[in-house]
Amino acid sequence: MLVHCKSFFNLFLQKPLEALYPQAKVQGVGILVRVPLASRLLSGKFKANSQFESDDYRNFNRDGKAFNIV
Repeated sequence: MLVHCKSFFNLFLQKPLEALYPQAKVQGVGILVRVPLASRLLSGKFKANSQFESDDYRNFNRDGKAFNIV
């Protein structure tokens, strides 16, 4: 049987390293990483002063804290 879980993980979202990954290793569960480029914020395409449309969620979550969940 193949067992896995999906987790947000990137430079902004490091919480899974502490809480999820060690337990997954013990249990033999694979991890599928979601949003590794932080919705393109880590793609190199944007600068610190980049502007997004008013309805783009990156306006209120530029640093990824709203998604720092396990």
